[in-house]
This record gives sequence, C-alpha cells and structure tokens, in this order.
Amino acid sequence: MDTMKSMSRAVGAGEPRGNRMSHMMSANEGPMDIIAKVSGQVKNGIREDDGPYFTNNEGIPLPDPEHSKTIGGIPVASDVHLFQKQQHFNRSKVLERMVHPCGSGAFGYFESTADVSDMTKADFLQRVGERTPIFIRFSTVTLGREFPDEARNPRGFAIKFYTGEGNYDIVGLNFPVFFCRDPIQGPDVIRSQARNPKNFFLDYDATFDLLGATPEGNHAGLMFFSDHGTPDGWINEHGYGCHAFKWVNKKGEFVYI
Repeated sequence: MDTMKSMSRAVGAGEPRGNRMSHMMSANEGPMDIIAKVSGQVKNGIREDDGPYFTNNEGIPLPDPEHSKTIGGIPVASDVHLFQKQQHFNRSKVLERMVHPCGSGAFGYFESTADVSDMTKADFLQRVGERTPIFIRFSTVTLGREFPDEARNPRGFAIKFYTGEGNYDIVGLNFPVFFCRDPIQGPDVIRSQARNPKNFFLDYDATFDLLGATPEGNHAGLMFFSDHGTPDGWINEHGYGCHAFKWVNKKGEFVYI
C-alpha cells in the first residue's frame, strides 16, 4: 500500500496533461517563434499571446481538455467538445499552396550601406551600418515538394524585416518581366506551368499554348527556357521587386524606387 501511495504521489507531482500537450505542440518552433525570441518579443519563455487554456472553435474554454464526458467509461453523444474536436480533425487537410508551395528559408540580417534618409523616414534606413534582423524565403513558383530544387521554374523570394517600427516586407521574382500584363490572366499562367490534373504530369503543351496566345509573355517565356529558369542556387539567382516601392521622407515628399 505504501508503494502504491508513493507512486500515486509521484504521478500527481508532474504537470497536468494539458500543459504537457501544450509543450509538445510547441516543440517544433517555426520562423515566427524564432524571430520573436531574436527580436525580444519573447521574455522569460512566455509569449504575449500565450493562453492558459484550450478553447473550441468559438473560443470557449474547454472544461476538461484531457477527458471526454462519459457514463460508465463510455463516451456520450452530448459531449459537444469531443465531437467538435473530432470533426475538426476528420476534415483537416495539409494542402500545398497554389503558388510558391516549396521553398527554403533562412534567418539573417540586413545592413544599411548608404544614407537614404533624404528618400525615406524609415528608421532602419537612417544610419549607415545599422543591422536589422530579417527572415527570407526562396521558392519555386508552381513546382511542389516532390520536385528537385534545380527543376526549371521561375523563382520567388520574400523578405521580412523586423524593424523597431514594425515589419517591412518585400516580395520579388528572379524574372524582371512576367508572362502576362492583365491580372485576369494570372491564374492561366500558373495553371499552364503546373501539373495536369488528369495525369499529374507537367504539361508543356499548356505552357506553349499560353505563350502562343499571349505575345506579350514571350519575353518571360524566353527567359523561362534560359538559365533564369534553372538558377545556380538561391544565392546566385537574380532578384527583382514585383512592384514599385513608395518611400516617404520626413518632409512628406515621396519617391518611387
């Protein structure tokens, strides 16, 4: 009996199961968790958005996240929290994004090498030599994780600057031109370079159909079949902003770059 009591005390001395589950779920840190620590948003291991309880889909705290409602050990149909959790799990799907589904990311820093205070009032660009933590992601455009990194495809990139005034984002491609001018043709461009849903193979007939019907896209088409389509690694690819950037200086004057 004494042995059983000591074992029960030992079991009860640990963390509640709900807390242990929370630790397990946050074991694999993502970019936002890591950069939060780098930028000082996490202090003493606690994030500002940490919650003390589990909630259902409507944000209502669960009375007991560890146990189902039962009668004689048998779960009952009146346990709405159990059913909602199971329904959420049954309908969960891990899907790739339609564009830029596969890529690689890295943390680093941006160092200002020139004084551009006459063009912008952004604080992180006011002083030469100032470093700003960043996260950057490189990716292919239409090819998924089953394709090699060197497969022929346009490349995209996104940079997030974690400045003292908030986040500053830049998105770009390794092409200075695109395959269409009208945004209504954008989905057609993506589907022409994606896999055929009938057989799951790349369909270059669709690619050339689009280029043949879109003369303004042939500049990008020629680059697609050049070394731009197969850059020598992430660090050796070209980079072009997807749009012009509007900077405003302290006088209220603006300039497009």
